[in-house]
Amino acid sequence: MLRHKYGDGVAAEPAFSSLWQHAAGLLLARSEFPPTEPADWAQPANLECRCADCRELEAFARNPNERVHRFRVRQDRRQHLHGTIERYGLDMNHQTERIGSPQTLVCNKNRRTFDNRCKQYTDDIASLNTLAAMEAGLPPELQGTIRRVHEAVARAKSLASGRTPGMS
Repeated sequence: MLRHKYGDGVAAEPAFSSLWQHAAGLLLARSEFPPTEPADWAQPANLECRCADCRELEAFARNPNERVHRFRVRQDRRQHLHGTIERYGLDMNHQTERIGSPQTLVCNKNRRTFDNRCKQYTDDIASLNTLAAMEAGLPPELQGTIRRVHEAVARAKSLASGRTPGMS
């Protein structure tokens, strides 16, 4: 940590306060508030391929209520769908059900993007906590940002403890 290496006076250095402000701004822009869990199972999907299978996949992805969809199609079509799901990063698992002919590609929507965002939020809050510990000696014009950093950390702690932010 810079403070350990250079002492408490480092916060008064313009380069340090500029770096601190930039890091705080980036983290606050991304994680000042916790991610909101999706209200339904719809996910964005704008597939370039307009084949019938991809149109059906796109409709399934956008459907807010349907969580599982089955594509009973030949192997080459299953592979095409598999590639499309991967290429577009759709939040769904897929597995071939090896019963009958043609076999069935079973797609299950998941919350991978939301889960990744939650992990990123947790990591960002840890970084904001580190920044909060380095605030001593920063210039007065950063007080608003310092306050927001502390509020974001407190909000995350309240949520982690199951309390509503602002309540004792």
